[in-house]
Amino acid sequence: FLNLFGMLVGETGEGRKGTGNNVAHRVMRLVDPQFMTENVAGGLSSGEGVIGRVADPKSPVGASVPMRDGRLHIAEEEAGTVFTRMKREGNSLSGVLRQAWDGRPLTTLTRKDDGGLVAKEPLISAIMQVTPDELRKGLGDIELVNGFMNRFVLAWTEQVRLLPFGRPFDEDRLRGPVGRLQGALRNLSGMGSTELGWTAEARALYADTIYPNLTPLPGRLAAMTARGASIIRRLAGIYCVSRGADSLALDDLHAAVAIWEYSIESIRYI
Repeated sequence: FLNLFGMLVGETGEGRKGTGNNVAHRVMRLVDPQFMTENVAGGLSSGEGVIGRVADPKSPVGASVPMRDGRLHIAEEEAGTVFTRMKREGNSLSGVLRQAWDGRPLTTLTRKDDGGLVAKEPLISAIMQVTPDELRKGLGDIELVNGFMNRFVLAWTEQVRLLPFGRPFDEDRLRGPVGRLQGALRNLSGMGSTELGWTAEARALYADTIYPNLTPLPGRLAAMTARGASIIRRLAGIYCVSRGADSLALDDLHAAVAIWEYSIESIRYI
């Protein structure tokens, strides 16, 4: 699957986490305004809440109902609060998010009145924001070893120059990229479920160079960097379909590896 989890890590105010994320949201509102209105939400609290957002509609016995749109992008500006909630006894948020990253059906059997909730085909992505202190304090050993954190691409963010008044946002410069992304989305809507292929050059690069050199960071940091292969392939897949193709090429892999290497350096620095 091509859903991703990302975490922007930076100091309060100076990190410009929200500023950077808002730029991406502004672009995507031009690409797909309906998705940005209906399928983006924050305020993570419990696993049941996530499932409820993408759960399939209930139907009388024997009746058929259409599948619900199982796409959800979680835009969480206070990841430190999420870490606190995950530590509460009985909170299922960590487990549900791990299953969501894997693309598994999501279920809850805690609602005795109606037999629980089921999301058969969820597609959930997430971008969270957190300060380095909140990240270090909020993560317990459980989140490190249970595979929660190694599903995230981490990115250190910071202010790189002073712009007291900023600059006007020129949306005309985005017409080309936005148009290409809209075309790619139209192409994807007609593809259905498919497995992306590889060009011969990309397959050789991944098998001979990229995959053999994927080694997690040492010590406790290994638990945060153990899914490099999966994340690189997802990133490359996103680049691939964003240009309207169905086979991973060299440029897709080079771009994916660059982002993963920045994530590794961010984790080491934090």
